[in-house]
Amino acid sequence: MEAKSTANGAEELESGARRKFPTDKGKQYEMQRLKDRRTMALHHVTNQINKMKPLLVDFNNEVSVEMEGLNSLLVELQAARDNYLDALENESDIISANSWYEVHDGDVFKFKQSVCEYLSKAKIHRSAELDTVVSNRSHHSGKSYHSRRWSSSSTSS
Repeated sequence: MEAKSTANGAEELESGARRKFPTDKGKQYEMQRLKDRRTMALHHVTNQINKMKPLLVDFNNEVSVEMEGLNSLLVELQAARDNYLDALENESDIISANSWYEVHDGDVFKFKQSVCEYLSKAKIHRSAELDTVVSNRSHHSGKSYHSRRWSSSSTSS
């Protein structure tokens, strides 16, 4: 019997298929690492939101560029969340992790709504500015045309 187990051990070593079974401490460490990664991903999202909030007061900045950064951070948060959920085995832990995410996702969703409103207002604002510029140019063009006509008619008389 001992010869059989030794032969199996030798085969496993040769094929490189030695199996490792994580200890409880190893599992706890891995769970904490995944949980910390999820928390850090949320931290990065929150920092990006805080960076963007002051930009939503003025229409003369590039919020859309910052929004791209936020979207990539949200992808990282989603991946960290999925990895953490995949590692969970206990149903109550899964429910707790999902509710944690839903709370934070709701906050991010509200912020993204405010960014969409900002972008809509900025588009209207820029359109109005463009209309004003075009109107002023045509108004000035008209004045110069009329003033040229008037000056030419007065010099001829």
